[in-house]
Amino acid sequence: MGNSEQPGTVARRWEEVVASEGSRYRSVVVPAAKVRNLCGSVYIRTIADRAGAGALCLETGCGSGSLSLALASTGRRVVTLDIAQPLLLNLAANRDRLASEFPLVREITPVRSDIERLPFPDGTFDTVFSEGVIEHWIDKGARLAVMREMARVLADGGCLVLFVPNGRHPFHGWWKLAGYPGYKSEDAVPWHRFSSSELASEMEEIGLIQVTHDGISPWSTLAVWPNWWPFRALAALCRRVFPEPPWFRRKFGFNLVAAGEKYSMASYKKPTTGRAAAWACPKCHAPLQPSGAGLECLVCRLNYPIVEGIPNLLAEAASALGSVSVSISIPLED
Repeated sequence: MGNSEQPGTVARRWEEVVASEGSRYRSVVVPAAKVRNLCGSVYIRTIADRAGAGALCLETGCGSGSLSLALASTGRRVVTLDIAQPLLLNLAANRDRLASEFPLVREITPVRSDIERLPFPDGTFDTVFSEGVIEHWIDKGARLAVMREMARVLADGGCLVLFVPNGRHPFHGWWKLAGYPGYKSEDAVPWHRFSSSELASEMEEIGLIQVTHDGISPWSTLAVWPNWWPFRALAALCRRVFPEPPWFRRKFGFNLVAAGEKYSMASYKKPTTGRAAAWACPKCHAPLQPSGAGLECLVCRLNYPIVEGIPNLLAEAASALGSVSVSISIPLED
C-alpha cells in the first residue's frame, strides 16, 4: 500500500474479511472461563492499572469482544467500536449471555464507526485501547494519524494502550510457512511488523509521555503452531523454571504492548471517573442527540441510524432524514 493507502482502506478490507463466507470472526462464543482468565492476564492488568474502577474506556476494533467483556466485568465502563456490524452483534450476544455471571458487562455499549474518524468529542475517555488493530495501517503516516485520532478522544492524563503482534519474532516466518490460522487474514489485510521499541517510538512521536513497552507470553510461543501437547508441556515447564527479563519478553513475546499518557501543558489533570460517553458527529465533531430516528447532529442536522440496537456512526451512514425508527437510551453528557 505504501503512500497510496487511502482513508478507509483498512476498514473496508477488514469489513470484507468479516463478511466473507466462512469467516471465523462472525460468530465467536466467548466462554465465561475465558473472561475469568483474561481478568487476571497481563492484557487486562495493563489496562486496569491505568484506568480505575468506573473509568470510561474505549476499545477501537473489538474482534470477539473478549477484552471489552473482561474489562467491563472489573467495573470499568466500556464503549466498543468496530467497522463490522456482525462483530458488534456477536459482542452484544456474548454480553447478554454472560450478564447473569458478570452483571457489569451489561454496561458495554457497542457502536459501529471508523477508527479513522471517531464519533466522540475531544477528551471523552480515560483510556483507549486496541489489540491487533493499529499494525494494519502499513503506511507510517496513516498509522500515526490513526494513533492521533485515538489520542484526541483521550482526557488529559488519560492513557492509550496498544497491543500488536510481535512482527519481529524469530518464529514469525515458520508460523507463516506452517499455516498458523492467526495469519490467514494477512493477505487480505496486511500488517506492519512492529518491534516493541518501534511501537513505543511512534507513540512518543504523536506526543504521548511516560511511554512504556514490553512483550507478552514469550514462552507460550514454543507452542503457538503446531499446538501439540508436547510443545505446550515444554512451554509450561519453561514458564515455571526460567525467568523472563524485559529484553527477553520484548524479543520473544507473542504479542507486544506499549502504553503512554496524554499530557496538556495548559491544563494537566489525571482522568476523573463518572463521565458519561458522549456521541459526536464524525463529520463535524458536534454533539449528537437521540431522536426518533436514531442520533441527530445538532449542527449539520444529519441523522445517524440505530441498526439492531447498535448506533451506526459511519459518516456515509448519515442521512438528512432518519429511516430507522428505533430508539435506545444513550448516556450523554449533561
